Amino acid sequence: MTAQSDTDHRKSANEFPVSVDIVPVIEDGRGVSVKGIDSNAKRFKEMEKDLRLFSRAIQVSFDGIVMGKTDGVITYVNDAALDLFGSWDKKDFVGKHVLEFIVQRDRERAFQNSLECLRTGQGYMGQFTVVLKNGSELPVEVTTALIKDENGQPVGFIDIIRNISERKKAEESLKASEEKFRTLFAHMMNGYAYCQMIFDTENEPMDFVYLEINDAFERLTGLKKESILERKVSEAIPGIKEANPELFEIYGRVSLTGKSEHFEVFFKPLNIWLSISVHSPKRGYFAAVFENITEQKLLNKKIEEYSRGLEYTVAQRTRELVQTHEKLVKSERLAAMGELAGMVGHDLRNPLTAIKNAAYVIRKKQSSFIGEKGGEMLTIIDKAVDHANKIVDDLLDYSREIHLELEEFSPKSLVSYLMLTFKVPANIRITERVQPDLLIWGDVNKIQRVFVNIIKNAIDAMPNGGVLEIDGCQDGREAELTFKDTGVGMTDETIAKIFKPLFTTKAQGMGFGLAICKRIVEAHGGRIKVESATNKGTKFTISLPLEQKIES
Repeated sequence: MTAQSDTDHRKSANEFPVSVDIVPVIEDGRGVSVKGIDSNAKRFKEMEKDLRLFSRAIQVSFDGIVMGKTDGVITYVNDAALDLFGSWDKKDFVGKHVLEFIVQRDRERAFQNSLECLRTGQGYMGQFTVVLKNGSELPVEVTTALIKDENGQPVGFIDIIRNISERKKAEESLKASEEKFRTLFAHMMNGYAYCQMIFDTENEPMDFVYLEINDAFERLTGLKKESILERKVSEAIPGIKEANPELFEIYGRVSLTGKSEHFEVFFKPLNIWLSISVHSPKRGYFAAVFENITEQKLLNKKIEEYSRGLEYTVAQRTRELVQTHEKLVKSERLAAMGELAGMVGHDLRNPLTAIKNAAYVIRKKQSSFIGEKGGEMLTIIDKAVDHANKIVDDLLDYSREIHLELEEFSPKSLVSYLMLTFKVPANIRITERVQPDLLIWGDVNKIQRVFVNIIKNAIDAMPNGGVLEIDGCQDGREAELTFKDTGVGMTDETIAKIFKPLFTTKAQGMGFGLAICKRIVEAHGGRIKVESATNKGTKFTISLPLEQKIES
């Protein structure tokens, strides 16, 4: 057969490199048998048809096909074989020995395989390296079968050749990866176990089998490979299902759903704490990576116990300090205010009452005698007596315990009422923006006293006129009320003492007003603070809870 193009070779179904008096047939999968063709024209046509089909199959095969005599001399190659060897011409193969195309190191093995094939009559499969046209080498897989005559005697061979270079690369890569991961698997610090889950008919986890573990598994658990591999865990570790049923539940869930999970568990059979990450490479199986965290847990427990003890100690000391402070404040207040209030209340109120009564009698009985000037003097005496009585009242109020009479009221209504009772100077403007729906629980009379005191102080702080802004709104679970004036303001030294008793910046008074206001606000469970700057005004902020839990 003369050499043709690839297209011509694949289309020439009638051409086949054997004698026209033989037909190759596969027999029992062990070789190709050749039978003679009789002179019967009909049978000859059938044989010729079979020959064409067989020739076409060989020609269009994607695998390289080489045929030859039993002595190894090549008689035919298909186009796929030419492509495999680097597009050689058929004449470069036909008439040459098949071993010429195999590298020297593989020839002896190929020769011995051929002898064994002829001796046994059986085909074989092997891997060899062949030499390409450009001199490079290519790993191939060769499947060899014998061509036999009608008497079963071998008359030739047929080789099916397949390029396995990509497979070789993949195998080498896989081998390298396996070696790398096997080394990692053996030397990793965390324990590793690969297991198969066992389920009942309703997919409920019943048991699992250890298929593989690493060295760290043995080191961390103390369990040996020979005692647990290929065994059910319930047999390898008796009582585990009763001690840690959550393990079966988690491992079963992961092996069914494929969703990885991480958890910590106290492994009761070994009395250790484990931190476990588990995932499923395929349904019904799971891999667990874990570390022994017993020491960490014990350390955390000690830290937690120490922390609780420290918190308790701090809380106890804080309570003691608060109680001591409260006792000290109360003691100081009672010592100073109690003594002063008792003395002033007894010694001052009686003469004040006598003076006021005397002034009243003089005004009634001797009004024509004392004249207009005398009447003015009596008015001054009345005011002075009233002021002195107020000082006594403040002293007594500050020294007493505060008892609240609670009721729900509207701060807006209270402020509106106070605006009607105040005599506000013409040069002072008061604006009120308290939320109308704001309601709080408190002692309305005492809160009124706080508002009055702050408003009076604001008016007094604006002798040249100004603006007082009163705002109120809800802030979380509290009502926040602010009183902001544009008055003379206060220095930092004054702000630091403003709520202390007996401190005042006014010509008259004993300095109990804001001190009493602070006590009233705090008795409600609230807070009062002040912000001020010289010549920039002052802002008082009162925060009161919306609901009261203080017993009256």
